[in-house]
Amino acid sequence: MTWDVQFNTIQRRNLWQRVTEYLISEASQNLASYVAPPLQLTTRMILQTNSTTSKVLDQWFRFIWVQGGGLPIPIPPISLDKQCYKK
Repeated sequence: MTWDVQFNTIQRRNLWQRVTEYLISEASQNLASYVAPPLQLTTRMILQTNSTTSKVLDQWFRFIWVQGGGLPIPIPPISLDKQCYKK
């Protein structure tokens, strides 16, 4: 496969200015998301202790999979912070 692309522009200065502004904006947003504290969400679920194991599992299943596990709707955006890259 060969991809041969050519284009001419009359206002090259405006083209490169917009490209530069876009790249600087993207780099700034990436840096801001990298140094921002990670998004944390804590929620609790109270299980009945006098229930059978199957009832507790059913309550957990309903809470996590049916009710969304306490996540707000819509789900907040997840930033790509430095924790994503640690192994």
